[in-house]
Amino acid sequence: VKFKAGNYTEAAREYSSGLSHLVGCVEDDSAAAAAAAAPADINYKLLCNRASAWLRLDEADLALRDSEAAIGIDRAQAKAWYKAGAALLCMKKHEEAKMHFAECLRLRCAERDAGILLRACDHFVENSRLRAKLEEEESPDGGPAALSPFLADCCAQLTEDEDDCDIDEVLETILAMLRDRPASKLFIGEELWKAFLFYLTDTYGDRVASILKEAISGSCFVEWPTIVISRLLSTVAHDSFSSREKERALVLLEHACATNPIMKSWFLAKPSKDVATALGEPNAVVPLCALFASLKDASVWSTIPVGCAKSLAEILRSYCSTEHDLDILARIHLRPISELLFMFKNADGLRDAFEELHDASIPSHFDRITTQEEAEKFFQRERKRMYNRPVIQFKHSILDALNVLVRKKSSLSNEAFLRHVSVLGKASLKPSSLLADLLSLVKELHSKSPLKSTPVLAHDCTAKSYEKRPFAADFSRNPFGDAFVEEEGEENKDGKVTVLEKALDVLLGCCNLKNAAITLCAKNIHGLLCELSKYATESVVQKTMKLYTRLCSSCDAFVSEITSCCEMDMVAMAGLLLTSKPELQV
Repeated sequence: VKFKAGNYTEAAREYSSGLSHLVGCVEDDSAAAAAAAAPADINYKLLCNRASAWLRLDEADLALRDSEAAIGIDRAQAKAWYKAGAALLCMKKHEEAKMHFAECLRLRCAERDAGILLRACDHFVENSRLRAKLEEEESPDGGPAALSPFLADCCAQLTEDEDDCDIDEVLETILAMLRDRPASKLFIGEELWKAFLFYLTDTYGDRVASILKEAISGSCFVEWPTIVISRLLSTVAHDSFSSREKERALVLLEHACATNPIMKSWFLAKPSKDVATALGEPNAVVPLCALFASLKDASVWSTIPVGCAKSLAEILRSYCSTEHDLDILARIHLRPISELLFMFKNADGLRDAFEELHDASIPSHFDRITTQEEAEKFFQRERKRMYNRPVIQFKHSILDALNVLVRKKSSLSNEAFLRHVSVLGKASLKPSSLLADLLSLVKELHSKSPLKSTPVLAHDCTAKSYEKRPFAADFSRNPFGDAFVEEEGEENKDGKVTVLEKALDVLLGCCNLKNAAITLCAKNIHGLLCELSKYATESVVQKTMKLYTRLCSSCDAFVSEITSCCEMDMVAMAGLLLTSKPELQV
């Protein structure tokens, strides 16, 4: 319980208490004593669990001690080999870690990321061998062996305060070296990393960012040290950094997740005490979790530029490519669907999104307009609200990521349902608020569609009501119509896909999980579908019909609900007829 709640210190203490009860020894000696004590299976589990807690606290040496003790109890189980390999990888003992991960895979480990961690060990072992080979070679003509002194000289130029030093030229020379001679990445030392971060500013930031990208790309790539990761996270979280610096930090993190599986699976998902110290946290933190946790603070969220917020959605989306990526998110207790929902709901609070919402001189409602100046300001704000392309594009990217995630049954199940244990010890699944939140999102988008009339500004700058047919399909004729039609796509004949349509796709994806479909039926989705079936927009009606079909196939109570209505619309009837159940094809 403590472990799942994220209280790893208490969890380690409780595992130690369990071991001490079994073998009658104190915490420091329990691992060695447990290896010889009975019952062995309980000792094995307690040692592996405590090793997991130590890893979450970034105590690799203690995790290795417990893992090796568990291996001594049972060498035929893969779990302890995996924990030991992870601890050795934290300690940068790549040769030993490689042996443990190889044994772990031979024993058919349940951890899906064991394979990529083995490849990481292979890569770093090869890097070490290549560096040692280059250092031994003599190079009078300035060949590979000259890489180290060359970079040392560049570092000296960057760190020494010399007026005649052209910083931009030095950085360009380093970037060219990294591209032309990939092995030069192996000789980037701590002082040079610090020099890069010193110049990660508005003046030289783009050049340094290119260097940081190159360091983790291509052959002989190296990992970012914790000082780089800490700096990027601090840039996002603190308001003292400019919008350009925040954008650069998010783009770098997105690049790391998109192009380097080892950075994504290990260095950004591994607990670190050094990162915690840099961020002012008392215990080890996972960089990826720290990034999204900081965004929950309204003062931090309001400093994120709307133009680069898309990178946040892309970071989460990058963890949807394989099942082992989703396992990583589950292991670090990061809920990507919930994070995306939070970002969608709070998109208007981003920097440069809608400062006008905080302007007291602009009336909050159409009925409160009293002067021509107020009318102009009000309608300018409303037009920006409807047609603010960066915000709409951000929402599109969020919905694209949601559409991928909800179709991963393991991801949706982990967030939509919580395991509940009764006082009698009986386990059951209880729905969380996630599906209700997704349904509320669609209802909110539906409520913003123009139903009766929409206010526009007349020629004399006075308020005027522009009547239009309900649920009109041709929104382009009304300047304050469906502003959600903003992204190019292949689905509609006019080449546009609305936010509402993508949100309906999210609900369709949820219905692939039967329990999720039944839960949506219990959340009064029928009322929403009745409204959506009246749309004149063909694609919305088609998606509504598909929702009826999937919900009817999963929930008999929903069938009874729609058939008992006095006036069952044709869309609901068509959805019922398209079900795969013969008994429902009435």
